[in-house]
Amino acid sequence: MSHFLNPKVAGALVVGLTAAIVAACNVESAEPGFGGNTIIEGRVFLPDTLTNAPLPLPKAVVRIRFKPGDPEAFDYTDTTDADGYYRFANLTGKKSGVKSGYYYLSCTYSLTTRFGRVRYVARDSVDIPNKLDTRKSRVTKNLTLQRDSAAKDGFFIFGVTKIDDILTGSKVVQPKVTVRLTTDSSRQSPYLYSQESDASGYYRFNNLAEGKYYLSYQYSGTASGQTLLYTKKEDANLMKGTQTALQKDALLSFAPATGDLVLSVIDGDSTPQASFSYCIFTNKQTWNVATTCEGSLISGKTNRQGRDLVRGLRPNVNYYVLATDSLFKVRLTGKQTIQLQSNTTFPINITVK
Repeated sequence: MSHFLNPKVAGALVVGLTAAIVAACNVESAEPGFGGNTIIEGRVFLPDTLTNAPLPLPKAVVRIRFKPGDPEAFDYTDTTDADGYYRFANLTGKKSGVKSGYYYLSCTYSLTTRFGRVRYVARDSVDIPNKLDTRKSRVTKNLTLQRDSAAKDGFFIFGVTKIDDILTGSKVVQPKVTVRLTTDSSRQSPYLYSQESDASGYYRFNNLAEGKYYLSYQYSGTASGQTLLYTKKEDANLMKGTQTALQKDALLSFAPATGDLVLSVIDGDSTPQASFSYCIFTNKQTWNVATTCEGSLISGKTNRQGRDLVRGLRPNVNYYVLATDSLFKVRLTGKQTIQLQSNTTFPINITVK
C-alpha cells in the first residue's frame, strides 16, 4: 500500500531520491493534501467480457490527484493487491469555505492478448470534509473500469470446436482445432489471426473492428493408424449497435479423400456390430461363393461402434462386400453391392442377418 512523507520532512530528501516518490512540501493548508487523518480506499473492478459481472482486478495502478488535469498538481499512485484493493492514507479535509477540497481518482488498465490490446479507464472524485481532528475518517470509493471509447471497436468472436466423429457417430468436443480468421472471402493466407482451440475446445479472437470476417476450422487427427481430416467454414458479421461478443460454435465434418469409404455394419435393428470381419471384392463371382476373405481386395474389422474407414477405392466402381462375425463361423452374415461416389461423406451400412 502507499506510504506518504510528512511535508515537514520532505525538504530533507537527498537528490538521489527516486522519481517514484513525489515531494509534498509545497501543499498549502487550504488545499487537499497529506498530514490529516482521512483515508480513501476501495476496490477496482473489471467487467467480465462474457457475463459483465464485476471481477476484482489485481495489479491495477490507481492515481490520486489534488487538481484535475493540472500537470503541476501533486499526484500519487497505489497498486491494487490480489483482491483488487487500493488505499491512500493521511489525507486532509478542506477548510471551511474552501472549494478545492476534492481528490480526483483515476485508473487505466490495458488488457493485452496475443491479438491486440484493449484499454479500460475509470475516473471519479471524492469530497473530503473538514476532519482535522484526532478521529480517522474513511471514504470507500470503488472504481469499475469501462472500455475506453478512444480504443478500437473491441468486438470479439468466440466459440467451442467439435467434430462429428465419423468412426464413432458421436459429436464430441475437440481440442487443438486450428481456427483461422480473415477478411478475405477466399480464406487464403495470409490470415489475420490463427490459433488452436484449447483443452476445452474453446477459442477466441479479441479486439476486432467492425466488419465481415471469414472463419475456417481444420483438425487433423489419427484413428486406427489413419489420419482423418475434419473441416468447416463460417462467416461472421460484426456491426456497431449489436453485442460486442459473437459466439460461433463449430461442428467440423469429416473431409474424405478420394477413395475413402466409411463402412458401418449393423443388424436388422440398426444395432452396430463390433469386431465384425469384412471383405471387399471386385469380382462378383468370387464374392457370390466366398465364405472367407480369400480373393478379396481389402479386408478388415469394425471397431466398437461397428465402423471402419476403408481407403484406396475408386469412385463409380461396383464393389462387393461380405461381413461376418467370429472369423467366418457364420451366424450373422451380410452381403451387399456398393458403389462409392466421389463425394461420399456418410457411412454406408452393411446389414447382417
